Amino acid sequence: KGVGYAICVIDIYVGMFYNTVIGWAVYYFISSIVSAGQYVQGTTENLPWTSCGNEWNDETTCTVLKEVNGRNKTFFNISSPAEEYFQRGVLEIHKSDGLTRLGSIKPSLALSCMAVFVLVYFALWKGVKSTGKVVWVTAIAPYIVLFCLLIRGITLDGASDGIWYYLTPQWEKLFTMQVWIAAATQIFFSLGPGFGTLLALSSYNKFNNNCYKD
Repeated sequence: KGVGYAICVIDIYVGMFYNTVIGWAVYYFISSIVSAGQYVQGTTENLPWTSCGNEWNDETTCTVLKEVNGRNKTFFNISSPAEEYFQRGVLEIHKSDGLTRLGSIKPSLALSCMAVFVLVYFALWKGVKSTGKVVWVTAIAPYIVLFCLLIRGITLDGASDGIWYYLTPQWEKLFTMQVWIAAATQIFFSLGPGFGTLLALSSYNKFNNNCYKD
């Protein structure tokens, strides 16, 4: 029983973390749709995280990517528009005095997170039957998005250099401990041994179910 309760607590914490991250993705998705509408109306030409000069930007540090020219952003105290949009526009970290004073709740982020929790609830409220239907969307949609990103990526300038760098192995990295630690961490994270999710899903099977055949 103690292990079961511990698994439930861990699932709650991890669920809060993942739903928050997905809530950020929903926020970005809605922002991109709004920007697309503004572009059609002729009121804007860029996505909010691709340019400086917005209300959340710090004009003393915000630097567009084409002006970076390989400069060390820590040494020169510069930041990209995407970084400032996330930290200052979305999270509004600059308005906080620290963990003891987080400030008020941002309504747009709260609604995004609430929408994710509602979607998760309706995806699970009927158990395996509803989950199986949701998987058809959640399993196929990433491949569609990745395919679109692939087409977009290979059409950008310098794409061949990036692909060559990606496909060129750096064998000397195999002798560094950090690489093996990261690999082992990812394996345990992907399999989730003892995490409880696989155990919970397997509990829906019959006791004598042939899991190898599945």
